[in-house]
Amino acid sequence: MLKAAVWLFWKDLSLELRGRELLLPAAVFGLIIAMLYGFAFDGGQQALRPMFPGLLWLGIFFSSFLAVGRAFGVEAEAGQQLLMAPIDRGAIFLAKLALNILLTLVLTAVLTPAFALLLGAPLPRATWLFLWTLVLGVVGFAAAGSAMGALTAQTRLRELLLPALLLPFTSPLLLGAVSATSALYGKSPAQLGSWLWLMAVFDGIFILVPLLLFEYLTEV
Repeated sequence: MLKAAVWLFWKDLSLELRGRELLLPAAVFGLIIAMLYGFAFDGGQQALRPMFPGLLWLGIFFSSFLAVGRAFGVEAEAGQQLLMAPIDRGAIFLAKLALNILLTLVLTAVLTPAFALLLGAPLPRATWLFLWTLVLGVVGFAAAGSAMGALTAQTRLRELLLPALLLPFTSPLLLGAVSATSALYGKSPAQLGSWLWLMAVFDGIFILVPLLLFEYLTEV
């Protein structure tokens, strides 16, 4: 299964590198969100700094919808050839999950300094904890997006159904990510560990459960 997952991952990654259909639009959309934040709120950067954790994660999540949603959409447009191939269905999920994690990590690496610059918010001093928070948030969102993408891939309204399903399911992760990032800025440092554990548990659930049930998700 692992060998097939690696082959599928490189296939999807090579297609993305040639076409740039997932990452580039998502990155542009995220940067537009950051600029709109700066224009929409009065008071300048001084007023935006306390809201940086929430604005950052909302920007990452909303811009990631474009990349995560298209990962299974490409296969749906081509029909069910991949699902009919003689390979383990779990390999398909692992390949899509790895691609979504990579794309979302790259997107986060672009948007985080851009948001910090445009909103006038210095990054927290606890760099490693901040990076760990970003990774947990990215992995959880990519895992949930991969599961929901598989569930909605064969539906005609997948572009509408995916956000409708993904937003409620990822709300605990979004709460944990915003709260953990706020804790790093000293607002509630004692609660940082609890929020990181919440995010880690969320990640584990949305990786293991879809991996075990992926065959049934693709047949819904």
